[in-house]
Amino acid sequence: MDETRSFYQVQYFWVEHVNPMAFFGYILALEGMAVKAGPRAYAAAEKAHGKGACTFLKVHAMEDVDHVAEAFKHLETLDGAELAMVVTNFNQSCTLYSNMMHEIASRAGVGFERQAA
Repeated sequence: MDETRSFYQVQYFWVEHVNPMAFFGYILALEGMAVKAGPRAYAAAEKAHGKGACTFLKVHAMEDVDHVAEAFKHLETLDGAELAMVVTNFNQSCTLYSNMMHEIASRAGVGFERQAA
């Protein structure tokens, strides 16, 4: 999907043309979403497909939750310009991820409600 390509392809621009540190915003968005929405996604996937099909979700949603705390510690080491890039890429990544999920839901014919952070 165009939305999927938009979500990850923009990271090449950040790394190659702005600053590789900006990529951290993308990683922080993914790790944060895994912790916030992952347990619910894991439960639904496990119910529908069994534990064996859900290892990836389980690891990211329930076993790697300390990655978010580690990421926030790392943010404290960045200078103002680096932090601004990370925050901009974080916000952009969240928007693009949301767009991707809305398109998936639309194609599946289901509603998808935006949730507050």
